[in-house]
Amino acid sequence: MKVVLLPPRTVARSGEGARQNLSPWLEVTLVLRLSLPEWGMEELAFAHWAAPWEGKTAGLTWRRFEPGRWAALSGMPEGVDEVSLSVAEAESVVREVMELLPGEMYHQPALGLVSAFDESFSAFRHRCLKAVARTVQEGLLRRDPAAAQVVAQVIDGIERKTLAPEERQLLEARVGFAFYPEGREPSLPSENLMIEGGKGWRG
Repeated sequence: MKVVLLPPRTVARSGEGARQNLSPWLEVTLVLRLSLPEWGMEELAFAHWAAPWEGKTAGLTWRRFEPGRWAALSGMPEGVDEVSLSVAEAESVVREVMELLPGEMYHQPALGLVSAFDESFSAFRHRCLKAVARTVQEGLLRRDPAAAQVVAQVIDGIERKTLAPEERQLLEARVGFAFYPEGREPSLPSENLMIEGGKGWRG
């Protein structure tokens, strides 16, 4: 396992909250290789997870997030206690985060759609149905009896696959602390099904 310890960063305070307290969060980026040749898929994927730092490396409250959402500066903020991890502690954290990754992916061959590696079945099903929504609607307007069957055919045609270790390989894990002011914290935009590399930082 290749683990890279990143320097701390400090998320910018808002103009109205220049005196806000800062809270440390532990952030992890996983760089994964996905290899599913039977689905015509060979690509890199990035998974970003963060947890409020509680002074321990196990049992943290993890959430997915999008890096780069808030402007940040490299380095420890002034007036806070320094935090750090050893390589061994970071490796332990990475193993815990790896356990959070879903073990399944989905494929709809008739539509040529493959799920993102961290996309839920319900989200992928919704995406598939959205792809045929116009066709179904037009068919219903024409009173085409086959239109009502399209939805069932799309759902029934979704293939599930449990990922084997060689199909989802961890290439690198990046671990570091970030300090967030009150009112700002790691978060994931709605409707964002797959987290890609952050711009100019940890992606």
